[in-house]
Parts: sequence; structure tokens; C-alpha cells
Amino acid sequence: MRNIFQQILLLFILIGLFFSCEKTISYDTSNFEKKMAVDALVENGHVKLFLSQNRSTLSKDTVIAVENAEVYINNIKIGENEKDNHQYTHVLAEVKPGDVLNLSVYSDGFQSLAAQAIMPQRPIFKIVSSKIVHAKDFLWYDEYVEFTIQIDENEINTPDYYIIELAKTKFANDEYYDTSTGLWDTTLKKSRFDVVFNTKDNVAELISHGGLDFRLNKTEFTLEDDAVFPKAIIISDKTFDGKTKKITFMTDYDFHYDFFEFRVSAINQGYYEFIQSVAAYNFNSGMFNEPIRIKSNINGGFGYFGIKTTVTDSIKISDIKYENN
Repeated sequence: MRNIFQQILLLFILIGLFFSCEKTISYDTSNFEKKMAVDALVENGHVKLFLSQNRSTLSKDTVIAVENAEVYINNIKIGENEKDNHQYTHVLAEVKPGDVLNLSVYSDGFQSLAAQAIMPQRPIFKIVSSKIVHAKDFLWYDEYVEFTIQIDENEINTPDYYIIELAKTKFANDEYYDTSTGLWDTTLKKSRFDVVFNTKDNVAELISHGGLDFRLNKTEFTLEDDAVFPKAIIISDKTFDGKTKKITFMTDYDFHYDFFEFRVSAINQGYYEFIQSVAAYNFNSGMFNEPIRIKSNINGGFGYFGIKTTVTDSIKISDIKYENN
């Protein structure tokens, strides 16, 4: 019993010593090298760029935008656009696949930035079949649409990657007031909504809610494995380099819209590795995991200057027939 009391007394003494030695250590959150971060994408010549600055790990600030910067692509000035979520937008009218694009950014108080990227070749793809399938086991829908698309590889012995997106579109008359005539008028407006879809193909990787999901990289993938809803899918040409690849997708049937629209974008290996690193960062939860370094091609700063070459193909929803019809 005496030993127990001695241990308790020693514990209280140690606790007292611990708190008596407490010292507040201040940290200057502004004492770090400020650099700019670039979120830039050129798709078929359309430039969208968001410019921000880094911040201290202990800072409570959110994203800090960098305004009034000088932004150039191939010596063409990219102007600011207050109406867009990306501050800097522009349309490069005369770019084509294979062109080299050079990005330069200048802003007072920051190191200048530079990046270079090559515009990928135009992907060759088409929708080859579609059908409406009755299926009680397709998640919570009684029927779904099954598409098969075909990608024709036009570059051999080079790693190629394709981002595949699916949307449903609707056309409707939109009424507006014409200030030049003082009259109400109508125009045909296209509305586009990204849809969730799935695939059984084992060469695909899902991009879902901001990150890649590598659960598709297995010998076989079925709908029963996981009800993950991707907003896009990345296809690698590792299994069909220089050949033709057919891929089947499934999504819910919706007759309220006019068209299903596939968008296939070719991206280079560097941009794919950037997406891959962001995905690894997003899924790297836990304090004991190794830190993930996000890939960057920005000299003098952070971020990525990415390029996509995109083509589309659509099918009228009313033309899709039921299976075995």
C-alpha cells in the first residue's frame, strides 16, 4: 500500500513540474517564401487560369487569389475576367495538336513563373452502339442505358491517356430582353448536365469527387464490387497501344433530356501524373502516412499547366431502343 501512495505522490509531482515548465512559443505565419500557384487548363484553345499564392501551414487564410498579374501564352496576353471563376481567360484561335505552348506569369512581389506543354493529338472515337436494358439489380434503377464507344489509337509506342465524360443535354427556348430593340426575344439555349456512370472495363481509373479511385485496376470489375459514381473515367492505352479499343459504359435512363453527349479528351503523361498525384494526396488520409508531393510543371512556383484536346459525339435519347427490339 505504501508503494502505491508513493507512486501517486510521484505522479502529482511530475504533473506539477510539467505545467510549471509550460512555455508559449509564438510562430510568425508570414515568415515564409511567397510563391504563386497556377491552376491552368487549355482545352481546344480555350484558356482558363486561376492564380493564387501559397500560405503558411499554420495560417487560417483560405485561398488567396493573385490579381493584376501579367499572364502570357506564346506572347499572347491572357486578360482578366471578373465574371468567370478563373480570373484569366482567353481563346487561342490558331493552336493545333502538336503545338508547343509556353506560359509566362509576372506579378509584383513574386518570382516570375514559366511552364511549357504540348497540345495532344486529336482523339479518334465514336459511339458504336446503345441500348436500354431492363435490370432490377442495377443499383436502384429499373432500367439503364448501355453504351459502347470505340477509341482508335493513332500513336504507337507512346503512353496516351484519355479522359471520358458523359453528359445529358437539353435544348429549350430562353426568353430575354434585348436592350438594343427594347423588345423581348427568344433564343435556343443548350443546357448540359454531367451524369454519373460506370464501367466494367479493367483498364479504367475513376475520377470521383476530386480524386482517382484505383479500385478499377483489378483483374475484373463488376457493378457489385462498389457503387462508386464517377464524374469521369481515365483510360490508358497500355493494353491497346496502336489498336482499336471498345469500352462499355452504363448510366441511368432519362427521357426528360434530348441527347447523351460523350466527351473524350486526350491528355499527355505529365498531366495524367499530376491528376494521379492529386488523387494520391486526397486519399492519403492519416497522420502516419508518407507525405505526398503533388506533381508540378511550373518553374518558380506551384501548380500545373495542363492541356486537353477534346472531341464530342452525341446520340439522341429518343433514338435509343430497348434491348432485343
